Parts: sequence; structure tokens; C-alpha cells
Amino acid sequence: MMRLTLLLILGLFLSNPGFATPDSPPLFTKAQAREFVGRWFPAWVGGAQSVEKLVSFYAPDAVYADPNVAKGIKGTAQLRAFFTQMLGNNPNWKFEIVEVYPTEKGFILNWVAEIPWKDTLIKDYKGVDILEFNEDGLITKHEDYFDLSVFR
Repeated sequence: MMRLTLLLILGLFLSNPGFATPDSPPLFTKAQAREFVGRWFPAWVGGAQSVEKLVSFYAPDAVYADPNVAKGIKGTAQLRAFFTQMLGNNPNWKFEIVEVYPTEKGFILNWVAEIPWKDTLIKDYKGVDILEFNEDGLITKHEDYFDLSVFR
């Protein structure tokens, strides 16, 4: 399953029109992408009180999608409601950068997390985010890919 997931993500990566080609330089350097994530990841932790900080990274018309909301949600009002519920239910996540891959419109982030779930701790939980940004440095598109089967 993991191999299929990685192949799917690689296919998304290579077919993503935002992927930098020799004719289109990446929007971020690896160092800049890592710096951004270093500011952004802490907003994903700490429960509902982190929501406003997290929302501040997104453009007013940003689109977010993950396996829970495959059709996506749009705009900071919907993001705020979604993040309030998600962070309220998961205040103690721990995320680490595995690697960043700059693209023409942002970067792709490979991450690993520790997620408290019921009475256990899920370690080495892997995921990938595709992030696109506007000229103000705000996220305009955020696609999050991870395996929900461990939570069933």
C-alpha cells in the first residue's frame, strides 16, 4: 500500500503544472521552504488556540483538500471552522520535515508525524503536502495526502 501511495504521489509531483522545469525557476529555495515550514508547523500544534495563527498563513480565497475533505474547502472562514475542529481534536501532533521539493508555485513537503490517537501513539506517520503561494507569500492551494486507514 505504501509503495502504491508513493507512486501516486510521485505521479502527482511530476504531473503537477506547478512543478518547476528548467524554464520556470522555483518560487522557493529549499532553505526558504524549510524556513516557512519551521514557522508554519508550530501553528498545527497546540489545539484550538492555534487556529488564528494557522489561518494567518492562508490567502483569503485559499483552497484546502485532504482525504477527509476530498472535494476541498475554500476561504478562510471555512478553513477557520475546519481547523478549529481538527486542532481541537488533535492538540498534540508532532511534525518533522523529511524533505522539501521547490516548485514553480511553491513547494512539495514530505513530512513525518507522531499522532496521539485514542490510547496509543502513532509514530512515523507519513504524508505529503503540495503548497502553492501568492505574491504575498500566503498559501493559495494546499493539498494534503496521507493514509486514513490507521484511524479506522
